[in-house]
Amino acid sequence: MPVIHRLKDLKPSNIVVKSDCTLKILDFGLARTQGTGFMMTPYVVTRYYRAPEVILGMGYKENVDIWSVGCIMAELIRGAVMFPGSDRILHKNIDQWNKIIEQLGTPSREFMQRLQPTVRNYVENRPRYAGYSFDRLFPDVIFPQDSTEHAGLRASMARDLLGKMLVIDPERRISVNEALMHPYINVWYDEGEK
Repeated sequence: MPVIHRLKDLKPSNIVVKSDCTLKILDFGLARTQGTGFMMTPYVVTRYYRAPEVILGMGYKENVDIWSVGCIMAELIRGAVMFPGSDRILHKNIDQWNKIIEQLGTPSREFMQRLQPTVRNYVENRPRYAGYSFDRLFPDVIFPQDSTEHAGLRASMARDLLGKMLVIDPERRISVNEALMHPYINVWYDEGEK
């Protein structure tokens, strides 16, 4: 049964790499098994890795974790946090939302219609941003050289995966299974390790 980590603490400091290069995720304190009766609480996730649907109180499903993994991948590539909200202001969620839309752009009207009326009113009254292309957010120069060992390990493939993971609208975000099948990830995927 899939586990929704819920990313309270899925962040670089809670991921360890073992000597055989396998990753281990630490701190499953708020994790839930999909389909159980556990309540999906809204206040989870370290702010920098918090998915838009959590920030906006929309509820969430398993691809909430994909957003956080995308933030971590972006941080590894850029060498800096993708959406660095401020700790010095009173309304941290608002600041975090602003950091996201400044870079990725104001979400679609369809997305806005799914928000609670008070939240929708706030979001619709924020300045509108066009966002930046993923080519600009992740230029070739910040990637390592293309792999000669694995044909799928090119900057363009990593950028494509990031572009599918860092999607504000969870209905349009890549699923866990789709991410595992993405050519950038699939070179390491072993179905027997599930």
